[in-house]
Amino acid sequence: MPGYKLVAKRASRKWTSEQEVMDKVRKMRKVKIEEATDMKLKSPPQLEKVLKQKDVDFKQFEDYIVSVSSGTTIAPESDKRAALLPAGALEELGKRLA
Repeated sequence: MPGYKLVAKRASRKWTSEQEVMDKVRKMRKVKIEEATDMKLKSPPQLEKVLKQKDVDFKQFEDYIVSVSSGTTIAPESDKRAALLPAGALEELGKRLA
């Protein structure tokens, strides 16, 4: 559609290995396991908030976080996000270039 493009939706942070993060939290003296879990490990933003209150550096958990977009959406051409090509479009382009 003229004037519009396909862009990635807002990515949310997720743990790459909940077990490794749980082990790391268990070893901490400043944070109780109950503060880091809600019957399961809190999300990265939730745990970041708890650690900030306890004056614990969250950067040590960055290797365990991946940002995953929940999909794509239509946005005006003026949107600052990069335009995306659907996977099918890339396959079709490859066929035409071959």
